[in-house]
Amino acid sequence: MEEESSLGRDLTAAKEAIADHRDKFAVMANMFDMMIETNPNVNPALASRWQSLCPTFIPERTPEEQADLERRADEHSSDLFDEINLNT
Repeated sequence: MEEESSLGRDLTAAKEAIADHRDKFAVMANMFDMMIETNPNVNPALASRWQSLCPTFIPERTPEEQADLERRADEHSSDLFDEINLNT
């Protein structure tokens, strides 16, 4: 019985870790989307490849999820730019 309980806790912890990583990856993918859309100097082959791969990584989002991801991507990119001194 104790082994089943321990396995259940481990499975719950693993599910939470996977969900957290999936969420972080979605934010990073959204940042990449924004860079491709707003940068006129992006390699067209890279942009095309990303557009074909993105749906396999990121499922369709609701408008609310998309807005939240865009907000969080803006926050994270600003933090990243601050860390590497690009925001002056």
